[in-house]
Amino acid sequence: MTQDFATLNAHAMEVAAAYDDLSTKRIGRPWTNQEVALGFVGDVGDLAKIVMTLEGTRRIDGIGLEQLEHELCDAIWSCLVLADRFGVDIGEAFPRQMQDLVRHVSELRADEAGTDSATPAGENRGMSDDSTASTDDGESFGVEPGTYRHFKGARYEVIGVGRHSETEEPYVFYRTTTTPPTSWVRPLAMFVEPVSRDGYEGPRFARIDDDAD
Repeated sequence: MTQDFATLNAHAMEVAAAYDDLSTKRIGRPWTNQEVALGFVGDVGDLAKIVMTLEGTRRIDGIGLEQLEHELCDAIWSCLVLADRFGVDIGEAFPRQMQDLVRHVSELRADEAGTDSATPAGENRGMSDDSTASTDDGESFGVEPGTYRHFKGARYEVIGVGRHSETEEPYVFYRTTTTPPTSWVRPLAMFVEPVSRDGYEGPRFARIDDDAD
């Protein structure tokens, strides 16, 4: 039966406590954090050998999915132990980190293609292409309405800056200068961050005069 994360983590901590007790009897102390990390490195090395064997790159007798399962669980256990020792709430951190990675990969893919990767406001934010947005208290966070050029060359019209209703994170609302326009939403931090790619060093979006070429 599939167990939820809290139950799996509790089992991992039970095993960790048992290992700490065994280690104390053997060497007078539990494993240090560094030793747990080194054990994790060893597990990853064994995991790599198993994967290579299953893929046909290496030949090791007696290797199958059961051994793969064992090493995967060992590696995950080490991660859970280290997280517990350093006070990291994996149940909270993992979804957040995955969301950050999705956002980062989307940004990289869009920049490589020379397009924009922000969330289409008209599709996912309940905004139409001719909508406008700004914070109720007039905050601009240094990004004023106007025309901006993406470092890949495309032009966009910034409408304003608004806050997420749940997290209060500031987002920039903007749209293409094409007809009809497409509206987009991007976290402010991503909008103003500098980029270094393909010989370019500078802002992701640069303000330009509305009548500039």
